[in-house]
Amino acid sequence: MYYQELIDCFKEEFGNFTEIIVLDNPETVASRGYALNSLRAGHGRMKSAVGIDIGNATTVVTNISE
Repeated sequence: MYYQELIDCFKEEFGNFTEIIVLDNPETVASRGYALNSLRAGHGRMKSAVGIDIGNATTVVTNISE
């Protein structure tokens, strides 16, 4: 998830020797990855490609569409 204090700590600790990149909508990254893997496993059938990230507080579902 996106926590500005944590990002600031990473930038302070590691920012001098590496680039720190924060993705847009980090809460959806896992479900998007699962959906892409589902697309690969389903041999490109977009209608059956879905990613579900089940968490303790939230669940995120991602569908692949054209």
